[in-house]
Amino acid sequence: MFRFSFIVIIGYLCLTGCSLDYKGAFESEKLEEQIPDTVLINFKHIVVDDNKKVFQIEAEVAMIFKKNQLTSLTKVHFYEYDYEGKIVTEGWADNARFFRDSENAEIWGNVYFYSAKEGAEIFTPSLTWEKETKILQSKPEELVKINKDDGSFIQGRGFMADLRRKSVSFLSQVWGKIVREDEEE
Repeated sequence: MFRFSFIVIIGYLCLTGCSLDYKGAFESEKLEEQIPDTVLINFKHIVVDDNKKVFQIEAEVAMIFKKNQLTSLTKVHFYEYDYEGKIVTEGWADNARFFRDSENAEIWGNVYFYSAKEGAEIFTPSLTWEKETKILQSKPEELVKINKDDGSFIQGRGFMADLRRKSVSFLSQVWGKIVREDEEE
């Protein structure tokens, strides 16, 4: 009788102590995905090729999420250099996300780029970069402005730049002015 009561009590404790409700565990995992593994203040990352600086990115704050292969940046500045050490592209944005597994990126908040090689600057609320296709694009509804050093400009909604083909397109509301070299202003 004592043995039966002991087994019943142990069984009861096991059943009441164990829960099949794993909702709390899943919520904990979701919370862990939102907490960075590393937070860096005044972050600077420099890419070197053949002992020469080719790219530099700086941010006020960098949050690194190892599980998601994500780096989140705030107040971002970046610079691309040629092999002589001159800046060929520079820009900034309020925020950026870099997906380390795909090397894709999202950039948003007062996005500005200037390419010395193309002699052009871009202003837009946000852009996405897809490394595999080498496509840089905005959301379809967002206005993107491009100003060239020669006075040409174009703006429109739904910007897409295909860097493989060196082409730029817009989906709608496109207008601008092209200055030809032989024109006098």
